[in-house]
Amino acid sequence: MAENVNPIDVEKMLQHTDFPANKQKILSFAKHNHASDSIIGALEKIPDRQYSTAQDAAAETFSPGQPRGPMGSDSCDD
Repeated sequence: MAENVNPIDVEKMLQHTDFPANKQKILSFAKHNHASDSIIGALEKIPDRQYSTAQDAAAETFSPGQPRGPMGSDSCDD
């Protein structure tokens, strides 16, 4: 999937989308709400199907090869 996109950030972006939603509705919502290019790029690569929740859609943006690091935009380096 897209590099440097955290599924938690994708989920936060989609939290106000009405679900269930298909890929096109999710992409339209993200673009309308000025999602980052990396989030839009990741959502463009998700399978074209119906998603039941923001978490369901965000999980499709996770790539097991991504480096493990701080999770989410609110993470800190304590």
